[in-house]
Amino acid sequence: MTIEGAEPAAFADTDIRLLKKAKSLLARLPVRKLDVLACQELGKEVSGAGMDYAVIGRTDIRGIANPDHIEMVKLVVLRLTEATHGNGIGIGVADYVPKTLTDGLDLKSMYENAITSALGEKCRIPIVLPSERETLQAAFATCWNTDPASWRYCQIRNTLSLDEVLVSRPVMEELGADGTLEPLEFDDEGRLLTIL
Repeated sequence: MTIEGAEPAAFADTDIRLLKKAKSLLARLPVRKLDVLACQELGKEVSGAGMDYAVIGRTDIRGIANPDHIEMVKLVVLRLTEATHGNGIGIGVADYVPKTLTDGLDLKSMYENAITSALGEKCRIPIVLPSERETLQAAFATCWNTDPASWRYCQIRNTLSLDEVLVSRPVMEELGADGTLEPLEFDDEGRLLTIL
């Protein structure tokens, strides 16, 4: 942690310098390009906007550019955290979600939060699919990469927990990581079992 004092005349310059340092310390995914990012859970206790824009690379706020440190084609959100109590603010930046997620939304809480923060875009409901399996299938089918062997996939628990990620072979090779590759597993209802 860095704490500095500043004379009134030096306040603006000190603030600019420290803000650059703070931004350089923001959490990031380990790669720049992804076909599909799957965020297992979204929640107010993870980020005020449900997911940290610095991680997912999407602000989706008119007049504010998306960060350029990540290029992601499709974003999937699978679940809400229990602690968020149905406040799914942030869902609006996803491309696809499963019906089980939208069934758990508390629209009153979510919309009050969106209106209070003037972030209505964050509450728009994306395309809803019957199951988590179909949600992921839709993301891969529309990611503009027609070669499954080269799909660049990353799965995170949430944008606050990035110490472990699940990745596809192309991403693992780029990272120079060792590990066992296994197919994603789902239960009979299409709920993802391969989770962090």
